[in-house]
Amino acid sequence: MFLIPLGLQSRIVKWPIATLLLIVVTCAVSVFYFSENALYIRHVRQAMIDSKILDARKNLIIASCSSKFETETCDYLKAHLTPEDLFDLQSFGKAYRKEFPKASFMENRTLFGWLNDDRIDKKLKSTDAANLPEYGAYLVARETYLQKSLQKSKEEHIFIRGNGKLVAALKAMVTHEGWVHLIGNMLIFALFSVFVEQRIGFFGLMLLYVLGGLGSNFLQLPFLPMGVRLFGASGAVSAVIGAFAVYFWREKMRCLLTAVVYNRMIYMPAWMYIGLFMVFSDVVGAVGAGSGVAHLAHLTGFAIGFIFAFMQMDVFPLKKSFLFAQEQDLYYQAKSADVIEEKLEIFKRIYALNHESFYAFRGLFIYFHKQGFLLSTFNKEDLAFVKQIMVSCFHYVDRKNEKYVLSREILGMVPVTWNMAELELKVTPDEIIERAEEFYEVGDLVQTLRYYDLFFASFAAHPMAQDINSKVMRIFDDIEKFDTETKAHLLDTLMVYSDHHPDNHFQTQIRQLIHQIHREEKNAAS
Repeated sequence: MFLIPLGLQSRIVKWPIATLLLIVVTCAVSVFYFSENALYIRHVRQAMIDSKILDARKNLIIASCSSKFETETCDYLKAHLTPEDLFDLQSFGKAYRKEFPKASFMENRTLFGWLNDDRIDKKLKSTDAANLPEYGAYLVARETYLQKSLQKSKEEHIFIRGNGKLVAALKAMVTHEGWVHLIGNMLIFALFSVFVEQRIGFFGLMLLYVLGGLGSNFLQLPFLPMGVRLFGASGAVSAVIGAFAVYFWREKMRCLLTAVVYNRMIYMPAWMYIGLFMVFSDVVGAVGAGSGVAHLAHLTGFAIGFIFAFMQMDVFPLKKSFLFAQEQDLYYQAKSADVIEEKLEIFKRIYALNHESFYAFRGLFIYFHKQGFLLSTFNKEDLAFVKQIMVSCFHYVDRKNEKYVLSREILGMVPVTWNMAELELKVTPDEIIERAEEFYEVGDLVQTLRYYDLFFASFAAHPMAQDINSKVMRIFDDIEKFDTETKAHLLDTLMVYSDHHPDNHFQTQIRQLIHQIHREEKNAAS
């Protein structure tokens, strides 16, 4: 089963020029140097053969065998393993699976690590093998091999221990081992970079990519085994993922959950997907050995992107619910628009960028409230959009933003002329009752009655209906005890609601309240 990321719900509204440019340059340079990679590998192999380093390694390990498993392995090495076999350890292990005491030792390339210079050095420190005559032959062969390979690395600007020049580090960023390595890196890069570029722009992404690539390469360099080269854009790509994790950590990512006979689109928070991705691809891999992947470069690249994003946000801040600078610009543009049609068109562009642009949508609904717009005044298309962004506001506040209380900020700013049932909000009876009681506690009786009315419209047969009806009666009893001016003010608001919702569930109580106010005014006049 695989979990394939498909990006955010936000729409890309500008061409990702930096992303496309980096992909084109990386692909062009990588393809150009594919043939050089093969030549370099042949050169390294020839250096190994000329220096007899593989024979020297094998003989030293055989002479210093200590455990039972090492002894069995060494006996087999004496009989079968030649320097040429070391170039294709996986095939060698598979060919002798039935005979070799632990063929998977070969297949997963552990033997390659076992015969690596750095591993041998560590082994020699814990044994008396340094006193063996094979050790002197090994040192001579090793020095010859390193000099030959290092000279070639400097000529070809290969990024390797002993050649940590800037030119070599830059070349390592844009060269890859083969098509699988190149395509995999570029697909992952494109998936995340289009959103990061929309957030920080062309030059921001270019700077992030270069800093992440160079920084991760140089931090990985001291930990490279002698004679092993580093190449690939993975460090730069990880930096982009790290920045993405900061900018969009609360947003939902679309992911395709796929198996042989099962496919399903799911949505998960970006922080969760990236966390799983980093743990299984790099944290677990870094603990293991012999994978041939520069996991430390990936992790340091991610950390560089993480730090870069926080610094960028400090220099170029956005309001909390904005994802992109264009979104904030559009919001201020919408504020200056006088015509409602123009304002709605701008907000549709905001919605395309961010389905949950709470700060912007909140401003729009406050504008509706001040202007007294009714749902019935919108055409079918605009009405559908208004409902859409209202639901987005509910979801945003409910899930993310503790600063705003759902009942006070969202429910309270919906004009009383609007029918909440028409908004088709996915709420339970208990949630409606809870919100109504919150309004009651702060003394907002109009909103309390409004949400009780929503309860009756949606859940008239609910077991709590009778209790809610009793609460409505008590609220009107309380209103009757208010002074005439307060009652008149409440009545004006209730009448606005009642005029637009003639099927509300407290018409009788409103009429009684009207009669009572008329009597009190008549008595006051006499």
